[in-house]
Amino acid sequence: MSTRILRQRDPNTSYQLVSLEEDGEATASELPLSTISKDQGKSKKRRITKNHSPTPTDPQIQFPTPQIFQDPPTFHPIIPRHHPHAAYNTLPSKIRYQHTVEPFEILSLFFTPSLLEDMAAHSNAYAAAKASERQLEGGRKWKEVSASELGVWLGIVLYMRVHSSPAVRDYWRHNGLNPTHPVCEYMGQTRFEEIIRYFHVSSPDLPKIAPTGRRLWHSKVDLILDQLRKSSQQYRMPSTHISLDECMIRATGRSHDTYKMPSKPIEQGFKFHCLADHGYIWDFHPTSNQAGPDLVPSTDGLTATGEVVYHLLWKLPSTMYFIVYLDNFYTTVPLLGRLRHDLHMGACGTARPSSAGFPPELKIPKQDIGKYEYHALKVLTAKDSLFGQLVGAHLWFDNAPVTILSTVHDFESQQERLRKHPGKKSTNAKKAQEAFGDLQEKQMMIPLCIDDYNHNMGGVDIADQLGSYYDTQLTSFRTWWPMLFWAFDTMVTNAYFIYQDMPQSSNTITHKEFRLQCAWGLILAGSGPISTSQIVQSTKAKSTRSNVKEDTYLPLDRSCDCGHLPVHLEEGKRLGCC
Repeated sequence: MSTRILRQRDPNTSYQLVSLEEDGEATASELPLSTISKDQGKSKKRRITKNHSPTPTDPQIQFPTPQIFQDPPTFHPIIPRHHPHAAYNTLPSKIRYQHTVEPFEILSLFFTPSLLEDMAAHSNAYAAAKASERQLEGGRKWKEVSASELGVWLGIVLYMRVHSSPAVRDYWRHNGLNPTHPVCEYMGQTRFEEIIRYFHVSSPDLPKIAPTGRRLWHSKVDLILDQLRKSSQQYRMPSTHISLDECMIRATGRSHDTYKMPSKPIEQGFKFHCLADHGYIWDFHPTSNQAGPDLVPSTDGLTATGEVVYHLLWKLPSTMYFIVYLDNFYTTVPLLGRLRHDLHMGACGTARPSSAGFPPELKIPKQDIGKYEYHALKVLTAKDSLFGQLVGAHLWFDNAPVTILSTVHDFESQQERLRKHPGKKSTNAKKAQEAFGDLQEKQMMIPLCIDDYNHNMGGVDIADQLGSYYDTQLTSFRTWWPMLFWAFDTMVTNAYFIYQDMPQSSNTITHKEFRLQCAWGLILAGSGPISTSQIVQSTKAKSTRSNVKEDTYLPLDRSCDCGHLPVHLEEGKRLGCC
C-alpha cells in the first residue's frame, strides 16, 4: 500500500528523477537539486523532486523541501481487445436512406402496429369480461376499440403531459376560461375516459402465479416491457462507456412490490435495474421488494444483485469493448473479477468498505480522516478469490473519503479539473480550506478513475431527468399503471436519442418539440377530425347542480358595471349579475 498526494502542477516547476543509493536512503538535504549523477540510474528506489528554476526577477528564490512520493504497488489494467467506439444507430434501411425522417417514424419503431393491435384486443377482452358488471351499474355499452383509435388515445396522453392541466376534463371545456385544445376534435371526453377504464396491455386471462409458485407481479405490462427491451437493443448500439444504476418508478399505491427510500428523490415506487448509455436505456431488470429480482441464471461467487448485473452485461455483444460504471450498491471485487475473466469487460465503480473483497487496509476510521492531506490517494491491489483477477482499489480524500474499485485505471493517471470549494460542514473541511484558501474554484489534479466516473456514471439519471419533465402517468387505482407509463416515457426518450443522431434530423429540435410531434403523429395516423356533435363537453360539477350553464351569457339589459362574470346561485333562485 502506498500514499500519494496529488498537487497542482506549477508551470515554473521542472520534475527530475533522483535515485537513491542501494546501501541506504538519502535525505532531501543530502541530494543536490542542481545536478543529478547518471550513475544513480540503476538504483532500486527512486524519488521525484522538484527543481524550481530561478526567474530573472527573483534570482534568490528559496527551494522548497521536495515532496517524496512512494512507488505505488504493481497493477496492470485490462487490455481492450477492441477499439473504443461511440454510440450509433442501427435503423432499418427504409428509414436510414430516407431524405427526411419525422419523429413519429422513429417512435413507431417502438410502438409497432402489432403492439397496438395486441393492446386493443386485450382491452376489448377485458371490457367483455366486465360487461355484466357494467350492465348492473347502468353504464354505457362498450364499443370495441381499434388499434388506430388506441394510437389516438396514446397521442392525446402524450399531448396532455406537454400541455399540463389539473383535470382531464379541462381539455374538453369550451367556456372561454380555459385554453382551447385541438386534440378534443379527435376524441371525445367520454370515449377517452372509457378507454382509461378498460385499457389493458396483456391478456386478462394470464396466470398470476408461475408453475414454480413464484408470483408474476409485473405480468400485466410484460408485453410493452418486452417490446421496449427488443426495440432499444435492436435500433441502437451503446458506446464504450455505459452505466448501470437503479431506476425508481413513482408509485404511491398499496403494493408488496414497491420500495420505500426516504432519502431518494422518489421516496416510494417500483425499482428497475437499468443499463444505460448517457440517457438511452438499453436494457433493464425488474425487482420486487417482496419477491426480489426476477430470476436469472446462477453465477458462482456472486450475490443475487451481482447476478443481475452479470446477466444484463452478458447480453452486450462480445465483438465490442465496453466499460461499465457502477455505484456502491453493485461494486464488489468478485463481480469486477468475474467481468474481467468471463466477458473481458472493464468496470469502475464506487465501493463500500464493507463490500466483499474490499482491502481492509483502505478502511479508514472516521477520526483518522483529518490526518491525510486534501486529495491524498492511497492505492492497493485486490485479488478475486475465485479467478485470481486483479482489481485496483483507490482511497481518495476529497470532501469525504471516496473508495473506488477499477479494472481499467492504473494508479498513475491524473486529469486536471476545475474543483469547487466544499462547504464548511463537509467531512474534510479543514484540509480543504488549506488547499483552497480564499478561492471558490481552483484547477486541481484528480485521479483519472474519479474523472471518468463523474462523466460516465449518470446515464440512468439523465433518462430519469428527461422523463420527469413530461411524465405521462395518469391517476389510477391500478398498481401496474406506473410501470406502463414509465415504459411509454422510456420509448419516447429512447426515440429522441435515436432521432438526434440521424443525419436527416434537425439537431436543433428540443425534447418538448419532439414529444409534441410524436403526439400529433399518433393522433393523425389514427383518425381524422370527428364532428362537432360528437365532442363531449362535461362541465357540470359532481357534488352540486346549478341552473346556470357555463356557456350562459347575460344580455346587455341585465348587465351592470360590476365587471365580473356571471355567478352560480343556489338551486331555484333567479340569476343575478352580482
